Amino acid sequence: MLNALKRIIPSLAAVGLIVNPAKSELLNIDCNTSDFEAAVSSIHGVLDGALVTDRDDLVILGSPILQRAIETDLKSKTETLEKLTNRLRTIDAHPALFLLRNCFAIPKLLFGLRSAPCFRSSEDLLELDSIIRSCTEDICNVPFDETGWRQATLPISLGGLGLRCPSDVALPAYCSSVHANRSLVEEILTNSLESPLDNSIVTVGSEWRAQGLDYPTDPKKQKSWDSVRSRKAANSLKLECDQHRLACFSAAAQPHSGAWLSAIPSPAIGTLMDDECVRYAVALRTGARVCEQHRCRCGAVIDEFGLHPLACSKSAGRFPRHSALNDILKRALDAAGFHSILEPV
Repeated sequence: MLNALKRIIPSLAAVGLIVNPAKSELLNIDCNTSDFEAAVSSIHGVLDGALVTDRDDLVILGSPILQRAIETDLKSKTETLEKLTNRLRTIDAHPALFLLRNCFAIPKLLFGLRSAPCFRSSEDLLELDSIIRSCTEDICNVPFDETGWRQATLPISLGGLGLRCPSDVALPAYCSSVHANRSLVEEILTNSLESPLDNSIVTVGSEWRAQGLDYPTDPKKQKSWDSVRSRKAANSLKLECDQHRLACFSAAAQPHSGAWLSAIPSPAIGTLMDDECVRYAVALRTGARVCEQHRCRCGAVIDEFGLHPLACSKSAGRFPRHSALNDILKRALDAAGFHSILEPV
């Protein structure tokens, strides 16, 4: 290796490429301490300033390699996520919820979850789950019980809020990554003594089946793995729901009922919801409490789920909602070329 460096470094310099010692790392894989120290001293004579990295702290291209590095990386991401969520609490609910779901939670963690077996660090993943849950409750001003939060973490198509938990995504992400890269790794390691991905595939397969999950039809796609796990979680959750929550769950799983969660919150195009709208939308979708039990001005008792005002004849919002729906339908018919008039007042 030393002779190779002595040839490569001057050759690169001849064409204007300078090796940066601060970005060069020396790693002891299986040498004894004295031999490694001698090797480091010799290499520093050619590449002064090259870093010596402990194998347990090795990170390559942003991906941790061994277990201690994975734990360190997850703790760093936990601190970053905590800072981001603290700032999200200071803005309006709808943009904050949109950013948390689409930018700051799973999207920030997905590279690490796919490139390293983070599913083994369950405690660190649960801490990330806790931060996402706490932030969601503060943003939406909705206290989730355990059942409500389990529903919230399901995909939108299954009746959830799409706020996926790292602990739920870690195994599907890594399984799909291992299978998707298997042929490439085998090609790279042709005629090499390095181990292929067979051991990793056996390990994640055993972990997957230990949870009572079926193998997906397309193991190269993360969505296939995640769908299997999410459907099982949704079916299990339905068995635990009471009548009210099951009705909310079934309604939330209908096509297009969660379209508002994917819409960009913009006042210019009328898709920005105020904080109270977001609070009620999230609570109605997950069957959570929205108020204390009290009596309506019509005389009926309003329970903690706040459903009565949606149908109350004296509700201040009933007639505006009715008029708004009529107006939307009229404009749709006009756009389609059908003449229509609004019903008389």
